[in-house]
Amino acid sequence: MGNLTIISETGFPHAACLFEYAEVKTWCGFKPKIPKFPAFWGYVDRSNRAIYIKKSIRFEIPDRTLQEAISILEEKYTNRWFAI
Repeated sequence: MGNLTIISETGFPHAACLFEYAEVKTWCGFKPKIPKFPAFWGYVDRSNRAIYIKKSIRFEIPDRTLQEAISILEEKYTNRWFAI
């Protein structure tokens, strides 16, 4: 069984998820390619967001479900239009 942690950051509005399963820890968020630009092409951000956590919630989820979710995120959100 793995864990999914969803976090909210301080400062510029941004949320990200930490996927933990087997021996893997990976972050996924979505950001514009030009930081703080209100509308532009985006990407899946894999950077460690731990130091920016303001609030978080953690769920226990099967490893396979977490692996599938990461694949879907990559496919669906790589090179997508970002607008706030």
